[in-house]
Amino acid sequence: MSNSIDEQKREHLGVPVIVLSPEGNNVLLGERINSYKSDWLGLPGGRLELRENLIDCVKRELLEEVGIIPSTIEYLGVVRELQNNSYNFIHFGLVVKSFTGQIQNIESHKCKGWQWVPVDKLPYKILPAHKILIEMYLLPSSQKYKDLL
Repeated sequence: MSNSIDEQKREHLGVPVIVLSPEGNNVLLGERINSYKSDWLGLPGGRLELRENLIDCVKRELLEEVGIIPSTIEYLGVVRELQNNSYNFIHFGLVVKSFTGQIQNIESHKCKGWQWVPVDKLPYKILPAHKILIEMYLLPSSQKYKDLL
């Protein structure tokens, strides 16, 4: 069996995390490098490991990528995105409103740097699923499931 078929059969589950500044009016975004949609902004987070729960994934990814420990974690919603016209990528969005530690760019081979971006001035070049999750957060009455097909 070829790798491309194996790749298509694998689960593709991501956990992007909306990390809010202490004042709550900025979201943490990083410029991606050496990956899908390089030079676009994205939320911290990553792939859910086998048998890992969402909360543990958030804690692991934030520590690995940004060097922070979340104090609060809230579930937000789900976005299904069609990737490479061949498989679904499911994004489980979560929100962190408080944390301990200082923001660091630990994975500099994947991220050019982290920045606080005002939620009312979001740039165009944010990963599509991540932008949808931010919009879900900003509009609490919105549907908590979105298909990007």
